[in-house]
Amino acid sequence: MYLIDDNPRSHLFYSVERPVGVGSPNQRDDVLLVQFLLRVRAECGEGSAEYVPPGEQPLAMDGMCGPQTIKYIKQYQKIASQKNPAIPLVQDGVVSPVAAGTGGISGPVSGSMLCIAGLNSHYGKIRGKPATLDITKDPLFPLALRPYLKVAAS
Repeated sequence: MYLIDDNPRSHLFYSVERPVGVGSPNQRDDVLLVQFLLRVRAECGEGSAEYVPPGEQPLAMDGMCGPQTIKYIKQYQKIASQKNPAIPLVQDGVVSPVAAGTGGISGPVSGSMLCIAGLNSHYGKIRGKPATLDITKDPLFPLALRPYLKVAAS
């Protein structure tokens, strides 16, 4: 997991190192970050219930990308895209990384946005921009993720 501090669209940006989701490497720290951001979106803020897949329990933050995590990723991509059709998320069941220094948050499909960018944006809107300065202080932050936090080189 990386903290990217040179993204022009947000003060701080948290990204996975490798993709998380369907057919992806699913490194434990990357999965934990995605689970954390998805859980905040699904439990906090206006319209949070829409981001919970039908019939699902609260998302487990265990670092394992199993069927529940995949359902949450797909539900997030679907609902976020419906709410912002002008800049939809890539709907592939994968949360892909953003490279430091590129400033790029666009997905592989023209006019689409990477899921990790959407998750960061929602986190900032729900918790407030000051909270993005140190997500480790968030009450939902998984302590097992703390040792993996590193700042990407600009």
